[in-house]
Amino acid sequence: MQTKLSNTGFALLALMAGGLVACGPGLGEGSTELDTALHQDYAGLDEADEAPDFDDADLATAEDLNEGEEVTVEDATTDEEGALAEAEQDPTQARKLIVSVMWGHLRPQPDATEVTDWSGFFAIKNGALRVLRTLRFEGMDHLAPRPGIRTVPFNSYTKPHADGLLLEVILHPALVTDPDSPPVLMMRTAAYEDTLPLVPGMRLSRVVRVDETGNAVAYHIFRPPTAGCKEGLMVGRYTEAETTEDGRTVGHMKGKYLSFDGSVVGKIRGLWGERANCAQVFFSKVINREGEFIGVLAGRFGEGKYRGRYLGRNREIVGAVKGVYREASEERGGGFFMGRWSVGCGELSSEGRPDAADEDNEVVEAELADEE
Repeated sequence: MQTKLSNTGFALLALMAGGLVACGPGLGEGSTELDTALHQDYAGLDEADEAPDFDDADLATAEDLNEGEEVTVEDATTDEEGALAEAEQDPTQARKLIVSVMWGHLRPQPDATEVTDWSGFFAIKNGALRVLRTLRFEGMDHLAPRPGIRTVPFNSYTKPHADGLLLEVILHPALVTDPDSPPVLMMRTAAYEDTLPLVPGMRLSRVVRVDETGNAVAYHIFRPPTAGCKEGLMVGRYTEAETTEDGRTVGHMKGKYLSFDGSVVGKIRGLWGERANCAQVFFSKVINREGEFIGVLAGRFGEGKYRGRYLGRNREIVGAVKGVYREASEERGGGFFMGRWSVGCGELSSEGRPDAADEDNEVVEAELADEE
Protein backbone atom coordinates (compact mmCIF):
# COMPACT_ATOMS: atom_id res chain seq x y z
CA MET A 1 0.00 0.00 0.00
CA GLN A 2 2.53 2.50 -1.13
CA THR A 3 2.05 6.25 -1.19
CA LYS A 4 1.77 6.15 -4.97
CA LEU A 5 -1.20 3.83 -4.60
CA SER A 6 -2.88 6.06 -2.07
CA ASN A 7 -3.24 8.87 -4.58
CA THR A 8 -6.26 8.47 -6.83
CA GLY A 9 -4.61 10.78 -9.34
CA PHE A 10 -1.75 8.35 -9.94
CA ALA A 11 -3.11 7.18 -13.29
CA LEU A 12 -3.41 10.73 -14.61
CA LEU A 13 0.12 11.59 -13.44
CA ALA A 14 1.48 8.52 -15.19
CA LEU A 15 -0.22 9.49 -18.43
CA MET A 16 1.14 13.03 -18.21
CA ALA A 17 4.65 11.88 -17.35
CA GLY A 18 5.26 9.21 -19.95
CA GLY A 19 2.16 8.36 -21.90
CA LEU A 20 1.84 4.99 -20.16
CA VAL A 21 -1.54 3.62 -19.24
CA ALA A 22 -1.41 2.74 -15.53
CA CYS A 23 -5.04 1.60 -15.46
CA GLY A 24 -7.07 0.10 -18.24
CA PRO A 25 -10.14 -1.96 -19.08
CA GLY A 26 -8.61 -5.36 -18.36
CA LEU A 27 -5.57 -7.55 -17.74
CA GLY A 28 -2.81 -7.93 -20.29
CA GLU A 29 -1.13 -11.11 -21.37
CA GLY A 30 1.68 -10.53 -18.87
CA SER A 31 -0.54 -10.69 -15.80
CA THR A 32 0.71 -12.91 -12.99
CA GLU A 33 -1.08 -15.39 -10.77
CA LEU A 34 -1.33 -12.87 -7.92
CA ASP A 35 -2.60 -10.11 -10.18
CA THR A 36 -5.14 -12.45 -11.75
CA ALA A 37 -6.39 -13.48 -8.29
CA LEU A 38 -6.82 -9.84 -7.30
CA HIS A 39 -9.15 -9.35 -10.27
CA GLN A 40 -11.39 -12.28 -9.41
CA ASP A 41 -14.67 -11.71 -7.59
CA TYR A 42 -13.64 -11.08 -3.96
CA ALA A 43 -10.12 -12.20 -5.01
CA GLY A 44 -11.42 -15.77 -5.23
CA LEU A 45 -11.76 -16.11 -1.46
CA ASP A 46 -14.23 -18.82 -0.43
CA GLU A 47 -16.10 -19.73 2.76
CA ALA A 48 -14.35 -23.05 3.39
CA ASP A 49 -12.65 -23.80 6.69
CA GLU A 50 -8.85 -23.76 6.72
CA ALA A 51 -6.04 -25.33 8.68
CA PRO A 52 -5.22 -23.33 11.85
CA ASP A 53 -3.19 -20.21 10.95
CA PHE A 54 -3.94 -21.03 7.27
CA ASP A 55 -1.13 -23.59 7.63
CA ASP A 56 1.19 -20.57 7.34
CA ALA A 57 4.31 -20.94 9.50
CA ASP A 58 4.80 -17.17 9.61
CA LEU A 59 1.26 -16.56 10.86
CA ALA A 60 1.67 -19.35 13.41
CA THR A 61 4.99 -18.21 14.90
CA ALA A 62 5.72 -14.55 14.07
CA GLU A 63 6.02 -12.44 17.19
CA ASP A 64 4.06 -9.52 15.74
CA LEU A 65 1.19 -11.75 14.57
CA ASN A 66 0.54 -13.50 17.87
CA GLU A 67 -0.15 -12.71 21.52
CA GLY A 68 3.35 -11.53 22.47
CA GLU A 69 3.74 -10.03 25.93
CA GLU A 70 0.06 -9.09 26.24
CA VAL A 71 -1.04 -9.66 29.83
CA THR A 72 -4.49 -9.37 31.35
CA VAL A 73 -4.52 -7.00 34.33
CA GLU A 74 -6.63 -7.36 37.46
CA ASP A 75 -7.14 -3.68 38.12
CA ALA A 76 -8.28 -3.27 41.73
CA THR A 77 -7.83 0.49 41.92
CA THR A 78 -9.17 2.01 45.11
CA ASP A 79 -12.32 4.03 44.49
CA GLU A 80 -11.97 6.45 47.39
CA GLU A 81 -14.52 8.83 45.91
CA GLY A 82 -17.18 6.14 45.55
CA ALA A 83 -18.06 7.70 42.18
CA LEU A 84 -17.00 4.68 40.11
CA ALA A 85 -19.06 2.32 42.23
CA GLU A 86 -22.07 4.60 41.76
CA ALA A 87 -21.50 4.63 37.99
CA GLU A 88 -21.15 0.84 37.81
CA GLN A 89 -24.42 0.39 39.67
CA ASP A 90 -26.28 2.63 37.20
CA PRO A 91 -25.97 0.96 33.76
CA THR A 92 -28.76 3.09 32.32
CA GLN A 93 -26.48 6.16 32.40
CA ALA A 94 -23.00 4.62 32.40
CA ARG A 95 -21.23 4.70 29.03
CA LYS A 96 -18.08 2.70 28.36
CA LEU A 97 -15.38 2.79 25.68
CA ILE A 98 -12.44 0.50 24.98
CA VAL A 99 -9.22 2.40 24.17
CA SER A 100 -6.15 0.67 22.73
CA VAL A 101 -3.04 2.87 22.73
CA MET A 102 0.29 1.69 21.30
CA TRP A 103 3.52 3.70 21.26
CA GLY A 104 6.98 3.13 19.78
CA HIS A 105 7.82 1.39 16.50
CA LEU A 106 4.45 0.01 15.43
CA ARG A 107 6.19 -1.96 12.70
CA PRO A 108 9.22 -3.55 14.45
CA GLN A 109 12.60 -2.10 13.48
CA PRO A 110 15.25 -4.71 14.40
CA ASP A 111 18.06 -2.29 13.54
CA ALA A 112 16.88 0.42 15.97
CA THR A 113 19.68 1.58 18.28
CA GLU A 114 18.07 4.26 20.44
CA VAL A 115 15.93 3.54 23.51
CA THR A 116 12.91 5.83 23.83
CA ASP A 117 11.56 6.63 27.29
CA TRP A 118 7.75 6.76 27.28
CA SER A 119 7.31 6.75 31.04
CA GLY A 120 4.41 8.88 32.20
CA PHE A 121 0.69 8.50 32.72
CA PHE A 122 -2.79 8.49 31.25
CA ALA A 123 -5.42 10.60 32.95
CA ILE A 124 -9.06 11.33 32.31
CA LYS A 125 -11.21 14.34 33.05
CA ASN A 126 -14.89 13.75 33.84
CA GLY A 127 -14.53 9.98 33.77
CA ALA A 128 -12.70 6.96 35.16
CA LEU A 129 -10.10 4.55 33.78
CA ARG A 130 -9.62 0.82 34.23
CA VAL A 131 -6.61 -1.11 32.88
CA LEU A 132 -7.62 -4.26 30.98
CA ARG A 133 -4.23 -5.33 29.54
CA THR A 134 -0.63 -4.33 29.19
CA LEU A 135 0.51 -4.70 25.58
CA ARG A 136 4.07 -5.92 25.04
CA PHE A 137 5.32 -4.71 28.43
CA GLU A 138 8.67 -6.40 29.15
CA GLY A 139 11.95 -5.77 30.99
CA MET A 140 11.68 -2.52 32.92
CA ASP A 141 8.15 -1.80 31.65
CA HIS A 142 5.54 -1.85 34.40
CA LEU A 143 2.43 -0.20 35.75
CA ALA A 144 3.04 2.04 38.75
CA PRO A 145 0.66 2.20 41.75
CA ARG A 146 -2.46 4.10 40.79
CA PRO A 147 -3.34 7.18 42.84
CA GLY A 148 -7.03 6.84 41.99
CA ILE A 149 -9.61 5.97 39.37
CA ARG A 150 -8.65 8.81 37.01
CA THR A 151 -4.91 8.20 36.51
CA VAL A 152 -2.79 5.32 35.19
CA PRO A 153 0.98 5.85 35.70
CA PHE A 154 3.50 3.55 34.03
CA ASN A 155 7.16 3.07 33.09
CA SER A 156 7.82 2.15 29.46
CA TYR A 157 10.94 1.95 27.31
CA THR A 158 10.96 0.92 23.63
CA LYS A 159 13.70 0.20 21.13
CA PRO A 160 12.78 -2.01 18.12
CA HIS A 161 9.18 -2.64 19.21
CA ALA A 162 6.18 -0.89 20.74
CA ASP A 163 4.42 -0.96 24.10
CA GLY A 164 0.82 -0.19 24.90
CA LEU A 165 -2.21 -0.40 27.14
CA LEU A 166 -5.78 -1.51 26.67
CA LEU A 167 -7.98 0.75 28.78
CA GLU A 168 -11.64 0.88 29.66
CA VAL A 169 -13.15 4.35 29.91
CA ILE A 170 -16.22 4.81 32.10
CA LEU A 171 -18.38 7.92 31.65
CA HIS A 172 -21.23 8.77 34.04
CA PRO A 173 -22.69 11.93 35.63
CA ALA A 174 -21.28 10.83 39.00
CA LEU A 175 -17.76 11.02 37.54
CA VAL A 176 -18.10 14.58 36.25
CA THR A 177 -15.96 17.11 38.09
CA ASP A 178 -16.17 19.94 35.54
CA PRO A 179 -19.63 20.15 33.94
CA ASP A 180 -18.45 22.89 31.58
CA SER A 181 -15.86 20.63 29.93
CA PRO A 182 -16.24 17.43 27.85
CA PRO A 183 -14.59 14.19 28.94
CA VAL A 184 -10.92 14.24 27.90
CA LEU A 185 -8.26 11.50 27.81
CA MET A 186 -4.75 12.83 28.38
CA MET A 187 -1.46 11.08 27.55
CA ARG A 188 1.55 12.62 29.27
CA THR A 189 4.89 10.88 28.68
CA ALA A 190 8.57 11.77 28.39
CA ALA A 191 8.41 11.33 24.61
CA TYR A 192 4.94 12.56 23.69
CA GLU A 193 1.90 14.40 25.03
CA ASP A 194 -1.62 14.44 23.68
CA THR A 195 -5.18 15.34 24.66
CA LEU A 196 -8.12 13.50 23.14
CA PRO A 197 -11.75 14.65 23.63
CA LEU A 198 -14.13 11.75 24.24
CA VAL A 199 -17.75 11.33 23.21
CA PRO A 200 -19.97 8.48 24.45
CA GLY A 201 -20.24 5.84 21.72
CA MET A 202 -17.35 7.20 19.67
CA ARG A 203 -15.10 5.11 17.45
CA LEU A 204 -11.63 6.11 16.29
CA SER A 205 -8.57 4.81 14.42
CA ARG A 206 -5.60 7.18 14.35
CA VAL A 207 -1.81 7.03 14.08
CA VAL A 208 0.30 10.06 15.09
CA ARG A 209 3.93 10.34 14.03
CA VAL A 210 6.16 11.30 16.96
CA ASP A 211 9.71 11.65 15.57
CA GLU A 212 11.98 11.05 12.58
CA THR A 213 13.15 7.64 13.82
CA GLY A 214 9.74 6.08 13.18
CA ASN A 215 8.22 6.30 16.65
CA ALA A 216 4.46 6.78 16.57
CA VAL A 217 1.34 6.55 18.73
CA ALA A 218 -1.72 4.61 17.57
CA TYR A 219 -5.20 5.06 19.04
CA HIS A 220 -8.10 2.69 18.46
CA ILE A 221 -11.37 3.39 20.26
CA PHE A 222 -14.43 1.18 20.06
CA ARG A 223 -17.25 -0.10 22.26
CA PRO A 224 -17.65 -3.09 24.58
CA PRO A 225 -20.01 -5.81 23.31
CA THR A 226 -23.74 -5.37 23.68
CA ALA A 227 -26.68 -7.52 22.60
CA GLY A 228 -26.07 -8.37 18.95
CA CYS A 229 -23.09 -6.00 18.56
CA LYS A 230 -19.44 -7.04 18.81
CA GLU A 231 -16.29 -5.05 18.10
CA GLY A 232 -12.57 -5.67 18.19
CA LEU A 233 -9.18 -5.00 16.63
CA MET A 234 -7.17 -6.20 13.64
CA VAL A 235 -3.40 -5.78 13.33
CA GLY A 236 -1.00 -7.07 10.70
CA ARG A 237 1.37 -6.38 7.85
CA TYR A 238 1.38 -6.26 4.10
CA THR A 239 4.06 -6.99 1.52
CA GLU A 240 4.52 -5.64 -1.99
CA ALA A 241 4.85 -8.90 -3.86
CA GLU A 242 5.21 -7.54 -7.38
CA THR A 243 4.79 -4.64 -9.78
CA THR A 244 2.84 -5.38 -12.94
CA GLU A 245 4.00 -4.47 -16.45
CA ASP A 246 1.72 -1.42 -16.42
CA GLY A 247 3.09 -0.14 -13.09
CA ARG A 248 0.49 -1.38 -10.62
CA THR A 249 1.51 -2.87 -7.26
CA VAL A 250 -0.14 -5.99 -5.82
CA GLY A 251 0.72 -7.97 -2.71
CA HIS A 252 -0.21 -10.11 0.28
CA MET A 253 -1.56 -9.15 3.70
CA LYS A 254 -1.82 -11.13 6.92
CA GLY A 255 -2.58 -10.37 10.53
CA LYS A 256 -4.21 -11.21 13.83
CA TYR A 257 -7.89 -10.78 14.70
CA LEU A 258 -8.58 -9.65 18.26
CA SER A 259 -11.67 -9.47 20.45
CA PHE A 260 -12.72 -6.39 22.43
CA ASP A 261 -10.53 -7.46 25.37
CA GLY A 262 -7.36 -7.65 23.27
CA SER A 263 -7.11 -11.44 23.08
CA VAL A 264 -6.20 -13.03 19.72
CA VAL A 265 -9.20 -15.05 18.54
CA GLY A 266 -8.28 -15.61 14.90
CA LYS A 267 -6.08 -14.80 11.91
CA ILE A 268 -6.43 -12.79 8.69
CA ARG A 269 -4.88 -13.49 5.28
CA GLY A 270 -5.55 -12.03 1.85
CA LEU A 271 -4.55 -9.78 -1.05
CA TRP A 272 -4.33 -6.06 -1.73
CA GLY A 273 -3.39 -3.90 -4.68
CA GLU A 274 -4.51 -1.78 -7.59
CA ARG A 275 -6.76 -3.38 -10.17
CA ALA A 276 -6.50 -2.58 -13.87
CA ASN A 277 -9.49 -0.23 -13.52
CA CYS A 278 -7.56 1.85 -10.93
CA ALA A 279 -9.58 0.57 -7.94
CA GLN A 280 -7.37 0.20 -4.85
CA VAL A 281 -8.83 -2.85 -3.14
CA PHE A 282 -8.14 -5.39 -0.42
CA PHE A 283 -9.74 -8.76 0.33
CA SER A 284 -8.96 -10.92 3.35
CA LYS A 285 -10.36 -14.11 4.82
CA VAL A 286 -10.84 -14.37 8.59
CA ILE A 287 -10.65 -17.66 10.49
CA ASN A 288 -10.76 -18.54 14.19
CA ARG A 289 -8.01 -20.32 16.09
CA GLU A 290 -9.25 -23.72 14.90
CA GLY A 291 -9.31 -22.58 11.26
CA GLU A 292 -13.08 -22.27 10.99
CA PHE A 293 -14.41 -19.63 8.59
CA ILE A 294 -15.54 -16.39 10.23
CA GLY A 295 -15.87 -13.98 7.33
CA VAL A 296 -14.35 -12.01 4.45
CA LEU A 297 -13.19 -8.39 4.61
CA ALA A 298 -13.58 -6.41 1.37
CA GLY A 299 -12.85 -2.74 0.82
CA ARG A 300 -10.75 0.11 -0.48
CA PHE A 301 -7.60 1.85 0.72
CA GLY A 302 -5.86 5.16 0.07
CA GLU A 303 -3.92 7.98 1.72
CA GLY A 304 -2.98 5.85 4.71
CA LYS A 305 -6.51 4.69 5.52
CA TYR A 306 -8.66 1.70 4.68
CA ARG A 307 -12.34 0.93 5.12
CA GLY A 308 -14.65 -1.81 3.98
CA ARG A 309 -17.40 -4.34 4.54
CA TYR A 310 -17.35 -7.39 6.78
CA LEU A 311 -19.07 -10.30 5.00
CA GLY A 312 -20.43 -13.49 6.53
CA ARG A 313 -21.84 -16.56 4.81
CA ASN A 314 -23.34 -16.06 1.33
CA ARG A 315 -21.70 -12.62 1.13
CA GLU A 316 -24.13 -11.16 3.66
CA ILE A 317 -22.89 -7.82 4.99
CA VAL A 318 -22.62 -8.33 8.74
CA GLY A 319 -20.45 -5.37 9.72
CA ALA A 320 -17.63 -3.00 8.89
CA VAL A 321 -13.85 -2.62 9.11
CA LYS A 322 -11.81 0.55 9.26
CA GLY A 323 -8.23 1.48 10.06
CA VAL A 324 -4.91 2.95 9.05
CA TYR A 325 -1.81 1.62 7.31
CA ARG A 326 1.77 2.83 7.07
CA GLU A 327 4.63 1.99 4.77
CA ALA A 328 7.84 0.22 5.76
CA SER A 329 10.66 -1.14 3.65
CA GLU A 330 10.55 -4.70 2.38
CA GLU A 331 13.79 -5.30 4.29
CA ARG A 332 11.75 -4.72 7.45
CA GLY A 333 9.03 -7.09 6.34
CA GLY A 334 6.76 -4.60 4.60
CA GLY A 335 4.18 -2.12 5.87
CA PHE A 336 1.68 -2.55 8.69
CA PHE A 337 -2.04 -2.02 9.16
CA MET A 338 -4.05 -1.49 12.33
CA GLY A 339 -7.77 -1.03 12.70
CA ARG A 340 -11.05 -2.10 14.17
CA TRP A 341 -13.97 -4.31 13.13
CA SER A 342 -17.62 -4.38 14.11
CA VAL A 343 -20.35 -6.98 13.57
CA GLY A 344 -24.05 -6.30 14.08
CA CYS A 345 -23.49 -2.73 15.26
CA GLY A 346 -25.34 -0.94 12.47
CA GLU A 347 -22.36 1.02 11.15
CA LEU A 348 -23.52 0.31 7.59
CA SER A 349 -27.10 0.68 6.42
CA SER A 350 -26.56 -2.37 4.19
CA GLU A 351 -25.98 -4.77 7.11
CA GLY A 352 -28.15 -7.87 6.77
CA ARG A 353 -28.19 -7.79 2.95
CA PRO A 354 -25.96 -9.59 0.40
CA ASP A 355 -23.06 -7.56 -0.96
CA ALA A 356 -23.98 -6.30 -4.43
CA ALA A 357 -20.44 -6.16 -5.83
CA ASP A 358 -16.92 -6.51 -4.50
CA GLU A 359 -16.03 -2.94 -5.48
CA ASP A 360 -19.25 -1.33 -4.24
CA ASN A 361 -17.81 1.08 -1.69
CA GLU A 362 -19.72 4.35 -2.04
CA VAL A 363 -21.99 3.65 0.92
CA VAL A 364 -19.02 2.48 2.99
CA GLU A 365 -17.07 5.66 2.30
CA ALA A 366 -20.09 7.82 3.15
CA GLU A 367 -21.09 5.99 6.33
CA LEU A 368 -17.60 5.25 7.67
CA ALA A 369 -16.53 8.87 7.50
CA ASP A 370 -13.10 10.07 8.62
CA GLU A 371 -12.89 10.10 12.40
CA GLU A 372 -9.98 12.48 12.91
